[in-house]
Amino acid sequence: MTFDHAYRSYRARLAHYIRRRCAQTPLEAEDVLQETFLQAWRAWSNRTTDNVLAWLTGVARRVFAHLLREANRVKRGAGSDHVSWAEEDDQRAAPAPQEAAVLLDQLRQRAVTLGPAQRAAVLGVMNDLTVSEIAERGAVSIQSVSAALKLARLRLTHFA
Repeated sequence: MTFDHAYRSYRARLAHYIRRRCAQTPLEAEDVLQETFLQAWRAWSNRTTDNVLAWLTGVARRVFAHLLREANRVKRGAGSDHVSWAEEDDQRAAPAPQEAAVLLDQLRQRAVTLGPAQRAAVLGVMNDLTVSEIAERGAVSIQSVSAALKLARLRLTHFA
């Protein structure tokens, strides 16, 4: 069986499994589904079973488990009041004002794809609020804001 055939044959069933078992929102389910097929495509020639649906289901479980670990890591380390959107990008030069305006507009457009808590946290950061200030204004915990920011960052990097 080719990867294309497996994708066409099992996409709907795997999407149903992900929505039912592990995703809280349709967008989260789509993210898990896309990451599942991306990892499956990368490992397609190395799979050791002919039961493709079972193999894909296992890949989906591992993808979702990874996302849960990331969210839990954010919750454990949420005491910091400093938000760094892309520590790996620290070496980049600041964009020119016109380019910055375009990037900001793109971020605002992409923010509509986020859930309400994630969107509020991102917009708070865009308005130079600290995590504590965002939490206070939203009447939520600092950990909730930090988790929302982490998930928003993950989701927005998928759209980049």
